[in-house]
Amino acid sequence: MSRYLLTICIATYNRADFLSFTLEGIVKQVKQYPDVEVLIVDGNSTDNTESVVVGFQTIYPNLKYLRLKEKGGVDKDYDLAVRHASGEYCWLFTDDDILKDDAIGKVREMLADGTRDLLIVNSEICDFQMQNILKTTAMPNQSSIETNLVDANREMVFKLCAAHLTFIGCVVIRKGLWVTTPTENFYGTRFIHVGVISTLPDFTKVLITAIPLTRIRLGNAEWTNITFKVWVTLWPNLIWSFPNLSDDCKKQICLREPWKDPKLLFWYRAMGVYSKKHYLERIHNEPRSIYKFFATIIASTPRLIPWVTFYLYSFLRRDKMKLYALGDGMKSRNSWLSQE
Repeated sequence: MSRYLLTICIATYNRADFLSFTLEGIVKQVKQYPDVEVLIVDGNSTDNTESVVVGFQTIYPNLKYLRLKEKGGVDKDYDLAVRHASGEYCWLFTDDDILKDDAIGKVREMLADGTRDLLIVNSEICDFQMQNILKTTAMPNQSSIETNLVDANREMVFKLCAAHLTFIGCVVIRKGLWVTTPTENFYGTRFIHVGVISTLPDFTKVLITAIPLTRIRLGNAEWTNITFKVWVTLWPNLIWSFPNLSDDCKKQICLREPWKDPKLLFWYRAMGVYSKKHYLERIHNEPRSIYKFFATIIASTPRLIPWVTFYLYSFLRRDKMKLYALGDGMKSRNSWLSQE
């Protein structure tokens, strides 16, 4: 058996400043746990990521650094991180979010008896500066849920957790289950962890936590410029590829063709991620229909109209998440933008 119970796996690329902030919080917690290691997989960053990691290695020897010859993409790089991990379990963490107090200690307790295979960790959602809480809990369950993936339980897990599972940092998984999955089938989906979870056997023991253990930094996604592609193509294509979920379950997660929902397109137009350009790229060649007609109209609508509509609606409902998304939430602070 490995001397490590847990490996915190982080894939990163050109986000040294954020990574430094994240590692500072992690190292403060892991120093007291010799059975926890941290593994950074660097997709050949051109900034000072390497020097940041080396600096932390001087104060925490259980920090491993794997620098790749080239960036493989988020799916491949996280897959490599798990496969190079020494821990019995892997926490697929992010390079810009932070742990709440004693999060590692609490996760260790949940894993200590070895009976659980998958933890889905609840989170608190914050603004970019990590100063304002936009949502106190990402998942609605008020108490932790112990279950497996037999029949209806699998669908329950996906219905409850799918939206939060788009955040890779909520996943703690037994390495032995991950490495026996055909992970390469999920390269390019941007959600390899969700694909892996969909293939897990029925006997998998799952714990969905109620108490948030992480803090998510909104407004910092490297894929901001391809938001429409991610949510209208990549995400539904992945969800609807799962043979062991019913169509009804999939519909509750996302529509097979989200562009056919005028309200959703109106929202994307308000955020500035849907335009004539996106219409031509994704919808123009679709067969003529009422959905395509609405898609055309919305793409040509001045952005101010849907923006004001949703802003007033969100203000009246005191929806901090939507208000933030209409403002700073869609700004990109990255030195590079994903094209994939």
